[in-house]
This record gives sequence, structure tokens and C-alpha cells, in this order.
Amino acid sequence: MEPKNKVVFYNDKWLNGGIESFIMNVYRNINLKHLKIDILVSQNGNDTYDEEIKKFGGKKYVTLNKNFKSPIKRTIANFSAFYKKIKQIDADIIHINLSNAVGMIYGFLAKKAGIKVVIFHSHNSDIANGNKKIKMLGHTISKKIFEKYGDYYLACSDVAAKFMYSKKNIENGKIKIIKNGINIEKFRFNIADRKEYRDIIQANDKLVIGTIGRLSAQKNQEFLLKIFKEVYSKNKNTMLLLVGEGEKERELIELARKLKITDSVYFFGRTDSPEKCLSAMDVFVLPSLFEGNPVVGIEAQTNGIECIFSDTITKEVKITDLVTFLTIKDIEIWAKEILKKKVNNNRESKEKEVIINGYDIKNTAKDLEEFYCTIKK
Repeated sequence: MEPKNKVVFYNDKWLNGGIESFIMNVYRNINLKHLKIDILVSQNGNDTYDEEIKKFGGKKYVTLNKNFKSPIKRTIANFSAFYKKIKQIDADIIHINLSNAVGMIYGFLAKKAGIKVVIFHSHNSDIANGNKKIKMLGHTISKKIFEKYGDYYLACSDVAAKFMYSKKNIENGKIKIIKNGINIEKFRFNIADRKEYRDIIQANDKLVIGTIGRLSAQKNQEFLLKIFKEVYSKNKNTMLLLVGEGEKERELIELARKLKITDSVYFFGRTDSPEKCLSAMDVFVLPSLFEGNPVVGIEAQTNGIECIFSDTITKEVKITDLVTFLTIKDIEIWAKEILKKKVNNNRESKEKEVIINGYDIKNTAKDLEEFYCTIKK
């Protein structure tokens, strides 16, 4: 048999977010005849996809199996563990998914371990959590030192490319945009799913405003709760559906209590069926502080939901006439826009627009397959 190109996807934390969704979408749709794909992560926070990865003939490797109170000790321990593991795996290609340029250090370590091809893939456009000044300094320094260890440079959008890579590489045309393709059939509007999930959340005939994403500072759900407070004060026949889990969960639940909207806010938690949650919604909102190119924004448009996104998100995500961008500096503007929306039990999906704009996962997977198989090692 012809030898397969062995590709390892690297991700710092394996959770249930956009990067994991992208990787698994690729896994499900790429032709594995000439490829073997494994997953390497520093910290494992989710086992949801493990059986599916095995089904595709892959493995998920974890470099750190214990927690560190000191981020410095954790980082040093992980560099060492990563180096040992990637050398042991002996891949042809490592595909490193980046939220900031500090992750490029793993490209340097992979090269030292003998990996011939390093791919950097930018999924983000800014930094939110922790001390932003210090993290941005680390991002800038890492870019200058370690960007050169990449052989190929990918990004989910133009804004993600500008954030992650040097002006020189961008101007020289070295960045390849890989769109965050989705399973279009899965995310079509479904009236049966709508009824089932509206019954679960006891929505009745209410206008359901919803969002899907990690409960984190970046996703800005605190701002969303304040928006909903204003909406609810004007229209009691509304409810807010928050789908996802994360480090801000307790804080957000407490804020909902303080705002006296607890009875009309539904914290759904993690789901393996985001498409059903989308069908249950009437308005999809994404007030993120920043995004590379949010997969969930494409999924929501496919479902035919009217969407409101923060104007800090790349405009590339707007592929239908369903999207409105608003400033995250004004709660009342968001509330007024939401209050214009109506309950819609029979909307039309927008799969044609999604396909035309290149967000069919079948095309994304084919692009990556051809890319991997033509790389010179």
C-alpha cells in the first residue's frame, strides 16, 4: 500500500469550541485514503469526540495529565512533554491551531523534534482573558521569533491573518485562507427540532433570543444579560437561551439573579446538538469582543435565523441578508433591534448562500486534503 501522510492536529486545550468543531468537521469529511490524522493536546477538557476519533483510525494524545497552580511551571512542563510526545508520534506534518502567536513556539519544538512540515493556522483576531498588555507583548515577541518556523500559514479569515502573521508574509501572499466550513444539511431549520427543544426550555410562544459559545470573557455574555434585562423590561414574552459552558458560568448565573431575570434566562449547558438549539431560537446574537471567523455565525445563518453580531467581528461572516452588526458600547441599540424581531415558526434555511460563499465543509475538507497531499516533505 502507498504510505499515508501522517498529520497531527495540535490544540493547546481540547474543549468543545469552534476549533474542536472545525477539526471534527474536517475529520468527518476528508478522504483518509492517503492521510492518517491524529490529535495532540496539552490539556484534555472534553472526551465527547474520543470514540469518533478512534472510528476514523486516529488517536488523541494528551501531554499534560495534571493541573499546575503556576502557569510558568505548567508552560515549562508542557514544552518538555510536547517535545517528547511529538518526537514519539513521528508525524510528517503538524497542523498547529493558534489563538495567539505564543503557540508558534510549538512549531519550533516540532522542528527540533524532527517534524519536517509545520503548519500554523490562525483562528483568532485578538486577546481577551487575563492581563491583555502582557499577553499582547508575548504575542508580538513570539511572532517575531517563532513565525519563521512555519512552513505554511493558514487563517480562517483576513482579520485572523492580520492578527497572527507578519505584514511581510501577508504581502508576499504566503497566507492561505481556509474557510470554517460546516455540515449544511445538519444545520438546516427543522420544525420538529424546534418544537422538541422549545418544549425542553418551556419557551411556549415566547420570542427566544439565543447564543451558543463558551461562557467566557471573549464571548461577552455579561453584556448580553444586560441587553436582555432591557429587552425583558419592554416585552415580558421573551426569554434568553445561553448554550455552552465555561469559566464564567457561576458569575453569569449570579448576574442574572442580580438583574432579576433568572426566571427568563435558560442556561442550557453543553450540547451535542447545537443545530436543534438553533432551530428553537428566533434571534441569534453574538456580542463577542472579537472572533477569527465564528463557525456558529455560519451555522446560525444556514438555519435561517435573524442574527445580530458585534461590530468587532469580521464582516466576512456576513454571507446572507440575515446579519446586522451593532456596537458593543450601547445596550439600548441592541435591545431596540431585538425588539423588532418576531417569533418565526416556519423560516427558510439559507444553504444556497452558504454553498455559494464557500462554507460547505465538503469543499473545505477537499481543499485541506489536496493541500496535505501536495506538500513537499
